[in-house]
Amino acid sequence: MVRTIDEVYERLQKGMKSDKTGGLYFEFRGKILASYLPKEMLEKIGIEPTEDFKPLELNEETIINEMKEYFPFAVDKAISRRGISASRSVEHYEVWIWLLGDDKFLEEIRETEYAWYGKPILLKIAKKYGFDYSELE
Repeated sequence: MVRTIDEVYERLQKGMKSDKTGGLYFEFRGKILASYLPKEMLEKIGIEPTEDFKPLELNEETIINEMKEYFPFAVDKAISRRGISASRSVEHYEVWIWLLGDDKFLEEIRETEYAWYGKPILLKIAKKYGFDYSELE
């Protein structure tokens, strides 16, 4: 079951408060969470969205479409052996899977060995959500 707006807000707020990385929480996880929240909620925690900001709909279809659009980029980073970029791509998927409320699958991919620049994890994600994974084999 997809997370609620309040759950997303709480997670973003906690992540930003506990961030000891100089803003990396927001940069690599928080931007995804923030993209689903109304402008008013973002402003409450000190995020100033652009004037034309419009949140994404918080539903399964929108989240999976975001995942699917990002997938070629993630695959490219894994194939190109771009260590940090490949790792961050996997982090993006962890956030999206959390948003989907699929805690069991989230735990499964977190327990999957991060090898070959995340290819085994991306392969599991592709198979579960029906993305083209031909370049990963």
